[in-house]
Amino acid sequence: IDTVSYSNVPAGEELTLQGILMDKETGEALEIDGETVTSELTFTPESTEGTVDVEFTFNATEAAGKTLVVFESLYYGEEEIVSHRDLASQEQTLVLPSVSTTAANPELGNQTGLAKAEASITDTAEYTNLIAGETFTIRGTLMDQETGEELLIDDKPVTAEAEFTPEETSGTTELTFTFNAEALAGKTLVVFEEILYKDQIIASHRDISSDPQSIYFPQIGTSATDGEDGDQEILADSEVTIKDTVSYENLIPGASYLLKGVLMDQETGTELLLDGNAVTAETAFTPEERSGSVEVVFTLDGSSLAGKSLVVFETLYYVDADGTQREICSHKDIDDAGQTVHLSETPPEVPEEPTETPSVSNPVKTGDDTPILLYLGIGAGALVLAGTLTFLYLHRRKQKDNQ
Repeated sequence: IDTVSYSNVPAGEELTLQGILMDKETGEALEIDGETVTSELTFTPESTEGTVDVEFTFNATEAAGKTLVVFESLYYGEEEIVSHRDLASQEQTLVLPSVSTTAANPELGNQTGLAKAEASITDTAEYTNLIAGETFTIRGTLMDQETGEELLIDDKPVTAEAEFTPEETSGTTELTFTFNAEALAGKTLVVFEEILYKDQIIASHRDISSDPQSIYFPQIGTSATDGEDGDQEILADSEVTIKDTVSYENLIPGASYLLKGVLMDQETGTELLLDGNAVTAETAFTPEERSGSVEVVFTLDGSSLAGKSLVVFETLYYVDADGTQREICSHKDIDDAGQTVHLSETPPEVPEEPTETPSVSNPVKTGDDTPILLYLGIGAGALVLAGTLTFLYLHRRKQKDNQ
């Protein structure tokens, strides 16, 4: 509402006030949805001086953080008779506050949420165009990004509220949420904030897709297989390889992580011990995307484990710049079929095939290993013997005929 005071105008005559909102920063008319914001009022003054209100109604969400100046012109008929256009005029100026927020886990100093009973989120709100020395209220609500609705814990929304008094028109203030996050693995939460002055909302930041306002709760799932053939049945021999493929969600690209796995005896529900030691493996990695997969490989002597079912338990750690490891989530389900491999008895040895040379009396067949020269020699000998016998037979007969 722009209250316009006038003087020296003709009483009883119809006048028109035309107003327009200006963006002080650019010196140009404010545009909302591609159109300037204007207002017009026709009135008939009863006296030569007085006041009248010109009201502007518009969508101010696009103007958050801007400083607006009202320009007014007074018309008598079609003739402009006076105007007030001064970008530096304090009386014509209206500031629109703005707020933008950045959410973080105070324990890790980043946007990774921890799915535990007492989780915390600290939201840093940066504000502009507030009135220094006045008392304001900042109020926040946690939203479920998947549903776009308020996050409910025990059927109640998770909210936080605090009062603050800015020393300057622009600055920052913090708001902390504390809640039970045990059931939030795999979820993404978004912080919605609003600033109130005298119980009126004067600025808000509500963007369900805003990355700076988001907290990501990691989740992992695992699939254990025989490192040799990819199934879940493994021969219980002296060299067993188990490959666990771990899928992950909601990690920070470029950050350092460490997966630590341990083999569990499904029957006892306790860690598998070989020579008194647990069987463990670990893999360090740096994800390029928020979701993906990585492998953890176990190598062990399984010769004494025939008949056992082993379950892989995995724990994911965030690794700080100084090397400190902080547990952020795990997958530990002793009944999970996907995490389980079964070790079976080694099958009986198959007898080796005989290596002796077959008897020459065996018939020649394709693939026979008997040397071909042997058979040729036998054939040649038979022909010689037959020729000799024929010669002797004919020779004796000739002698007998001569007698």
